Amino acid sequence: GDYILSLAPDMLTCFYKRGALQKQVQQRLRANPQDPWALRQQGAIHLSEGKTFEGVKALRQAIDRYTVLAGNDSLSKAELRAARSMLAASLLQLLRTQFADHQQLAQEITPLLETEQQRAEFHRVMAEGFGQHGDAMSALQHVLNLAKIDAAKQEPLPWEEGSRLERVDGQRQVACNRWISAIIQQLVSSSSPESSAQLIAKVVNETPASAERDGPAVYLTQLRQLVSNLGIHPRAVDARRTLIRELIGAGDLAEAIAHLSFLQSHATASQAARWTAEVAELLENHQEYAEAARLYRQIRLQWPLETLEDEQSVDEYVARKEQLSTFSTYLRAPRPWPNGATEVTATDARLNAAQLQSAVPFRVQQSTGPWDDSQTLAADSSRQPRIMVLDGAGQPIIEVMNDRNGSNKYVTQNVELSYAKIYGNVAVISLGQEIVAVDLSQNSQPRSDRILWQHAVGAPMIASRIRFRGLASQQVDTLLGIPKRSHVDSDGQLVGRLGSVSVNGVCFQELGELHCVDLLTGRHHWTRSDVDKGCELFGDDDLLFAVSPEDRELARVFSTQDGRELGHRKVVPWEATCTTLGRWQLYVSPATDQQTPSVNLALYDAWTEKDLWSQPFPVMSKSCLIGTDEIAVVQPNGAFQVMNIASGRVVVQQQLDAQSLSAVHVHRFPDRYIVATNRADYGGRQTLRYNVLGTNISAAEVSGKIYAIARDSGSQLWKKPVVVEDFAMPTYQPTGLPAFTLLKLLQSSSRGQRTMASALCLDIRDGSPIFFERNLSYTSANFQISGVPSLNMINLTLPDNKVYTIQFTTNPRSEQGPVEIPADDQDPDDKTEEDANPVPGLNLKGLPARLRNLRPGPER
Repeated sequence: GDYILSLAPDMLTCFYKRGALQKQVQQRLRANPQDPWALRQQGAIHLSEGKTFEGVKALRQAIDRYTVLAGNDSLSKAELRAARSMLAASLLQLLRTQFADHQQLAQEITPLLETEQQRAEFHRVMAEGFGQHGDAMSALQHVLNLAKIDAAKQEPLPWEEGSRLERVDGQRQVACNRWISAIIQQLVSSSSPESSAQLIAKVVNETPASAERDGPAVYLTQLRQLVSNLGIHPRAVDARRTLIRELIGAGDLAEAIAHLSFLQSHATASQAARWTAEVAELLENHQEYAEAARLYRQIRLQWPLETLEDEQSVDEYVARKEQLSTFSTYLRAPRPWPNGATEVTATDARLNAAQLQSAVPFRVQQSTGPWDDSQTLAADSSRQPRIMVLDGAGQPIIEVMNDRNGSNKYVTQNVELSYAKIYGNVAVISLGQEIVAVDLSQNSQPRSDRILWQHAVGAPMIASRIRFRGLASQQVDTLLGIPKRSHVDSDGQLVGRLGSVSVNGVCFQELGELHCVDLLTGRHHWTRSDVDKGCELFGDDDLLFAVSPEDRELARVFSTQDGRELGHRKVVPWEATCTTLGRWQLYVSPATDQQTPSVNLALYDAWTEKDLWSQPFPVMSKSCLIGTDEIAVVQPNGAFQVMNIASGRVVVQQQLDAQSLSAVHVHRFPDRYIVATNRADYGGRQTLRYNVLGTNISAAEVSGKIYAIARDSGSQLWKKPVVVEDFAMPTYQPTGLPAFTLLKLLQSSSRGQRTMASALCLDIRDGSPIFFERNLSYTSANFQISGVPSLNMINLTLPDNKVYTIQFTTNPRSEQGPVEIPADDQDPDDKTEEDANPVPGLNLKGLPARLRNLRPGPER
């Protein structure tokens, strides 16, 4: 036949074969040149052949005839609607591609638009056309008309349910409200100061928001859209502060703190301190004391030299808050731990497999806002898919089961490869095959909905449980020894990379698509389908950089607002990058301008393609990232320094012992850095198999010296360094305890394959050992440390499945200090239960004192 019929539940559609249709149209037009059906089909044929003007002419003629014939003829009315829709689409395409030549067509198109979708597309095309030809005010009017259509469409829905994506070009889909915000900001930024002020005034005046008139939910929606439309314009500040007040009143702390974090990162120090104090007072008034205290601490730490609204200094202001009973537990400095003798008792933990746990900190690669570094975001690396926030004493503040839908589907077995970016009170965590957003707000009321959203980003698998099958690990060490670890798929391409994370959205890649979703709800803002699989991503509030594995030195740059492409930039390859701060890359490269072999450590702005600072170091230097804001470097001659990454400023420097190193590890405590070095000449034990990591214990190898360096003065706080061999330093070390723990496992080389464990706990105040046990039977890969400061007590759960309680007392103790603990050369199969003499002053109450080979450390 000449056509194909398609039957749907509510309609019957006829599809003509092209040749047959052309023949039929020609026959009918010869018989009647005014045949409306033939004219409409002829117009469609012309349009399909790219003959736009001929097609438009035929459609106009068809509409004229249908208008005359329609009357009460329902078939003619339907044909008329089809012709009008086809003509409207054709004229819109002319406006889209040749706006200057066909601007007058707008008057003809307007009466042809019959659906909200058609009217929305018309206003979008007109806004883009006027904007491209310099008429910003006309463009803005069409944008605001589109906003009214979008608001009416979404009015029955709460904000959290998001909006649908609309295709704006061949590769990009964008939520309408985000497209509106993006084009408003483009119009404002491209106009003169006077015109920009007029545009902003029009946006504010035509976005009325009234809680009394519209109700709280609609009012919040209008405020959110106004804030999004204004972006970083100064007029947005007042709107955003109003939004924060309303959100706190509604109990939505996560969104309120996210907007505060945005204000802080785009303000002067004085503004940031005052606005943060304003929000803290609001939280205090709403009895959200934990959150208010977090902001008061942030003010004291980040802006100590500023003056607040009432001309009080920051110290005076926070000190006054400390005196309030509501803040006594949050703000007052902890009571010093006793510095006398310690007593140790052991009890059987009696933990079964389901009760085993070991806190493995997530690598936090971004921290924007009031996140407290004394706290630790960690995973329980046991069988329980648990995400935790631990306080400085190792006690859980927040515990979240990563099992929102009851499927327990995505459980990583290698937390070390996972990492997090924190914005405000929201932690966005990459687990490899899944991105998870967790609300870290410390609300006054208990809550169970801390998992805000989850997105799978790996290849789909048919299974009830996915434990990262198909993923492997990749590690590359930079020239300064910083390890780069990541999940990779079977093709060796990066998986689960997080890009920009901010109140403007969370960007990530799922196979060959880029996604930007809402920070709080996970609803899509935009997607792109034209990127290579396995990109490295980084960026900030405004820019997203995507580096293809096909060209690791060139990035495509996209707007985080609507996903439009902004251009290409040269970037530092992933393998040479130590870390990123927004659009900045901290990297290491060979130095070519130095007389001796050296490397350059530099901070590179990937948007301007310029180094912000650079410093050379000897080629055998080793470095370590400290949190998200500092980097430590140890040179072969022992010169040690800590630098602020953003400024390149040296904040601490000290002379350590000259030695050739393979690695350096630094833990930051409130008043000191604990620096552990690993010798380059360490080759491991020849007859014993040394396990750095247990199954559930994340740790770094240490065979070298351990120092304590004051954060304020840079001075050494111990008489001499502690010297250890064959130990592993757990990555989790609670910063509110006066203790630093090292572990190791030894497995025999023959016969019974017996495994033994050793544990060493140092007093960070002077380097003295407060606990040392080198003959623990290995029962399970278990390590927990926590303390009860009010009782001066630390609890250690070790691989022998026992809990060791270390009690700090005021009883006199022998003068001790740092010691040297050599390698254990004895095979576990040969060990006996004989006791060794304890270290003087080390009281292991209730324990055999197996402390052989423990001797004073060398004098420096």
